[in-house]
Amino acid sequence: MAFLALEKLNGLKSYGINKYTAMLTDSSCFKQTAVLQDSSSSDKLPCVAQYIRKIFLVSDNDAYNRLYEFLGQ
Repeated sequence: MAFLALEKLNGLKSYGINKYTAMLTDSSCFKQTAVLQDSSSSDKLPCVAQYIRKIFLVSDNDAYNRLYEFLGQ
């Protein structure tokens, strides 16, 4: 998932988007949760780089799910 997210970001770099760009996620139904901040990040904003770090360091399922949402099905 991490490598696919980085590959997608590589295609978006012409728009000025990189792995450190804030990734704010809203919810579209009651089962989803919005993510507007990340207390473990130095700037308190979630980003792809921070989600990848969480996946590899602590095996965070929520981080994996956020990258899955970013990539699409």
